[in-house]
Amino acid sequence: DEGEKYNFRNIDIDNKLSDIDSTKFKKYISVKQGNSFNIKALNKISENIAAYFASQGYPGVNVYHEITSRNPDHTIDIKFVIDKADKAYINQINITNNLKTEDKVIRREFMIAEGDIFNRSYIEKGDRNLRNLDYFEKVVINVTPTNKKDKYDVNIDLLEKSTSSVGFDVGYNTSGGMFGRLSFLERNLIGTGKILNAGVQVGKKSSSYYAGITE
Repeated sequence: DEGEKYNFRNIDIDNKLSDIDSTKFKKYISVKQGNSFNIKALNKISENIAAYFASQGYPGVNVYHEITSRNPDHTIDIKFVIDKADKAYINQINITNNLKTEDKVIRREFMIAEGDIFNRSYIEKGDRNLRNLDYFEKVVINVTPTNKKDKYDVNIDLLEKSTSSVGFDVGYNTSGGMFGRLSFLERNLIGTGKILNAGVQVGKKSSSYYAGITE
């Protein structure tokens, strides 16, 4: 027996982090007075608020909702609670299994470094940047606590893939006759992140060469 249907009435915030203004994250509260009670919506709001705090340097913040009262008119009062958490910082960025690619090529894709305030959105953006390089078959990023309560390690585990390609073309034109062209492309030159593009074209009457390196 499901019982009667309930709607939201009062929706409050109990923010225990005094240095964070509640108006900064009120936009994430998508339910309003009069809406039908929806537990999935409440859980999603809690997740979004927690993600906001993680982007502000509070990865360990605890966000949850409480039902403060069920009223005779079949309405429910809700309170979102933000529990206290210390501001966190990046301890170390550990990179493993980059056998070819230099650490600096990987690190420059992140907007954070050791000692910076922990910002989960920057870590997620760095994850996307690494994948977009197309140097790796696998990119796994884990955040782990350290023995210092306000510091976290960022562990980046990689699996590299081939970044080289070779092309061969054969053609014919009326002025020069038959020709052959051999080209080579390396998108991560000896792990430095540079692009090497080189080739040679040999014909019956002429030959040409080209080479270029792009940072």
